[in-house]
Amino acid sequence: MKRKLHKFTEEQAEFLIKHVKGRGNKELTDLFNKHFGLNLKVSQVEAFKKNRRLSSGLPGNRFAKGYTPYNKGKVISKVPIGAERIDSKGYVMVKVAQGKNQKNWQYKHILLWEKHNGPVPLGHVLLFADGNKRNVCLENLMLITKKQMVRLNQLGLIKNDAELTRTGIVIADLTNKIGELRRTKVTAPHG
Repeated sequence: MKRKLHKFTEEQAEFLIKHVKGRGNKELTDLFNKHFGLNLKVSQVEAFKKNRRLSSGLPGNRFAKGYTPYNKGKVISKVPIGAERIDSKGYVMVKVAQGKNQKNWQYKHILLWEKHNGPVPLGHVLLFADGNKRNVCLENLMLITKKQMVRLNQLGLIKNDAELTRTGIVIADLTNKIGELRRTKVTAPHG
């Protein structure tokens, strides 16, 4: 529900103008409400000040003039290249370049695969055979097609055991082949 707009009387406007200097918005609002027996929100007084271009004269930042930050003169260490972190989906990422951009981080399992096997081919993905995204080693990485990955996910065939996952890939391939055969059988002309 939208709050009713407060129309400031001339007396209220003069009060705010007179008392604005040296007071923060909350303090000014409390003083105003107490004086006039009202219950305005801080945002309403802020809007009045903004519309009238009134300033408290207080600094706009939260630090007083002359404040010295605790880290002044200290070297802020950057995350070094080669550092690792875990992303929101649980994958290990490695810092490959300086800067804050996301492009400076790459997936560790893809870097490892590409170092030994070249780029991941188009239409393919890497799968962790044991289902553990943090177990980044060549023996645990399997190159599969996106079609296989879809079927593995649909049928819940990615297991925490590499042999079971390999068997799941065979099942996914069989299921995909059966689907293809059914589609060709349906579309084939009857004689």
